[in-house]
Amino acid sequence: MTAIPDVELHLASLADKSLLVVDRAAGTVRYRMLETIREFSLNQLAQAGLAATVREAHARWAMDLARTQDARLRGPEQTEASARLVADDDNLVAALRYLADTGQAEAAAELILDLSWWLFMLDDDQHAVALARIALDAPGDVTDSSRAAVQLLYLAAQLTPETADLEPTREAMRQAATLLDTDPSAYDRWPHLQVIALQASVWTDVPEIIHRLTQCPLRQETQWLRAAVLQTQVDIADNAGDPSGVRAVLSDLGELVEPLGDNWLTAAFLVRQSQVQSQDGDPQLALETLLQAQELIKALSRNGDQVYLAVRAMDLRMRLGDFDGARSAIQDMPQQWQELVGADLAHAFLTTIAVAEGDPDRLAQARQLLGDPQPVQGAFHDHGQAILQTAVALLEVHDGDLAAGIRALNAAYPAAVATADMPLLASYAVSAAAALSRVDPQRAAETLGAAASIRGIDDPGDPIVAVLTRRLRGDLGEGFDAAYAKGRSKDRADAIADVDPVRLFPDF
Repeated sequence: MTAIPDVELHLASLADKSLLVVDRAAGTVRYRMLETIREFSLNQLAQAGLAATVREAHARWAMDLARTQDARLRGPEQTEASARLVADDDNLVAALRYLADTGQAEAAAELILDLSWWLFMLDDDQHAVALARIALDAPGDVTDSSRAAVQLLYLAAQLTPETADLEPTREAMRQAATLLDTDPSAYDRWPHLQVIALQASVWTDVPEIIHRLTQCPLRQETQWLRAAVLQTQVDIADNAGDPSGVRAVLSDLGELVEPLGDNWLTAAFLVRQSQVQSQDGDPQLALETLLQAQELIKALSRNGDQVYLAVRAMDLRMRLGDFDGARSAIQDMPQQWQELVGADLAHAFLTTIAVAEGDPDRLAQARQLLGDPQPVQGAFHDHGQAILQTAVALLEVHDGDLAAGIRALNAAYPAAVATADMPLLASYAVSAAAALSRVDPQRAAETLGAAASIRGIDDPGDPIVAVLTRRLRGDLGEGFDAAYAKGRSKDRADAIADVDPVRLFPDF
């Protein structure tokens, strides 16, 4: 029997001769070749006629690695599995390119799909798009189900706030989903693709896919898969202004998440739990919960949640009266996100903080920063326009320029309505109430109640609501409660119609 060579001893010897570089990090030791040595070795393999054999073996090793680590990504070993894939990213990309270059389209699809949850979990959209494109362009035979699954990943990853027209993506998603429903073998092998499809469908507003994945039985359903779908359902309920639905789904989600030991799911749960704690009037507990979620997300090196988490942290610190902390949360917003949606969005949040604080110097700084805000381009246009113009309205009204505030409200209202985002619409309505408070306190209190009807919950801890309530109580005394209750009693559709600035300010 041939003795198995002592691999570690040989590697150490090569490193001693400076033929290998040793990388030590996080308790692991990895070896890599200098580029000149690598090129020489490849030439030697080619001359010996072994290059194809070695590259094939390397590709099979990479496929096995991806498959093995994918199984560890949904549970307590998630962080370690993700770190292993990060460390071997260059190897995985090289293997995918080899499979594509040699016409092994099905194998290329399998590799990218084994990596799909890792890419989605890290929110590394650019990398996911590039790898999915390699697999989609690979020549050779591939099943319709595998190709549709890769197409779904590609479509989900290419969605960014700067995407101008979502309709082509919606249609392509419908086609991919139809193929996967017809031949669900890819869903059976990679059940997590259903979560990717659901989140992409929520972003692009494809109701038939959302209904299929939230109201119908899932393929290969597990406790993890059900929990992953529920965390998206929490967001759907919140966006619809259904706080009781949020609490019911969040309760079910909490029972599923704890025993799984999955950091991604735990972080998702904690972020949503923090929001409910804030609505229950405990911003300190909500902030502590949010910070726990941030630590888990940081450990996963996830990118895309940072803007949302910054806005949540801003809101909670404002509720606690920590306006400097609120500003820091926004000013720490990643630069790449400011580039995607425009720096004016951060300035809009800083303006809201300044209005809530009421400090003249901060208000002057906010006006200088916000200046003449430019509309956000792409798919985030309506959300961005509503946020920007709502902040402008608050600032103009605070500075006494009611006409300018109403012009901003006229720009904010149709954008907010187009989003069908009830929290955002409610925020606009609060700004409209602020404008009305300067000319008609009774109608302003009613509009503040209408904002609560739109949101689906009373939120007296909201800093702008709190400032406005104090002012209106001073103006109306006991009459505030009756006026607020009148607006609060409206059904949502009537409340949305009634906060149209054309109705609120007919003389302007």
